[in-house]
Amino acid sequence: MDDRVNIDPALKQCIERGNCVAFIGSGLSNSSYLSWHELIMTLCKECKVQNTVSKQSSAVEFIEAAESARQADMELYHQILGREYGKLLPTDPLYDVLMRVKFKCYVTVNFDPTLQRETQKPNHRCSDCECYPNLNPEHLGNKVAFYIHGLIEEQQVPKHNTIVLSASEFETAYDEHRTILPTFLKTLLTFSDICFIGCSLREPSLRKIFPVCAQIQDTIVRSQGGPPSLQRYILRPEQQELLRTPEHGSVMRDEDEELRRRQAESDEYQELGIKVLRYPCVDGDHANLRRMFEPLASLKPPSYRTGLLPKVSYED
Repeated sequence: MDDRVNIDPALKQCIERGNCVAFIGSGLSNSSYLSWHELIMTLCKECKVQNTVSKQSSAVEFIEAAESARQADMELYHQILGREYGKLLPTDPLYDVLMRVKFKCYVTVNFDPTLQRETQKPNHRCSDCECYPNLNPEHLGNKVAFYIHGLIEEQQVPKHNTIVLSASEFETAYDEHRTILPTFLKTLLTFSDICFIGCSLREPSLRKIFPVCAQIQDTIVRSQGGPPSLQRYILRPEQQELLRTPEHGSVMRDEDEELRRRQAESDEYQELGIKVLRYPCVDGDHANLRRMFEPLASLKPPSYRTGLLPKVSYED
């Protein structure tokens, strides 16, 4: 039986044109590494600052909490980052599939070395990485993997000013007079189609770049005539996503509540010029995303086995 999930035709055409960038978020690494929320709560606890954030806190509150931890004990702050992310753990097999798809390049806000490891495999489309603060916009078409918020390499403690997590680090990184990152992102968002995968785009500094690029694109379109040609897509789970409650374990979301949440989310991304594409998902599983991209990677459906991470392998 063919278990594949059909990919949206417009996204398929966008990728096949060869100008589409895969923008990979922390969702693809959460099954192995601490989530963004968990990391910052861990930093606050171990750096002995008052932890006032929860999963319901805003992105700004999390970024400020990370800054408190950084100011409390900068050395320990970096040691914790190295401990939690400077290790190679089981990889979501979706990475393997995405690295075989005809993406122009790969961009990630993750810190862990998973994507770096994937670039080293001979059957994958990338062979090099560039990491904040050393990002070259001229290499966006060179099938490079870009760590725009920094990379924590295996068994390494990151150096100061090489990671973007806390408020002061965001302030520095997104200051166009101090780093290349804003120029890099403006180039990326102005001239490339983008497919956001495993992303929520919560970081305020990153979101502020979108309207700037929209104005640049509008100027280009008006000068050349014709409709905008660039596409933005974000892949988000459908309502099969489960809620966990202490009383009942995993339960389905209330249908009306879920529809309102989905519409609000779609409206939010639409303001950034991004179209939401939904895929069936249960409790954060990426199996259907993987099946969606397999045809674009010229892969036959493999056999899937249960486990913390599915043991999936592909024949070249």
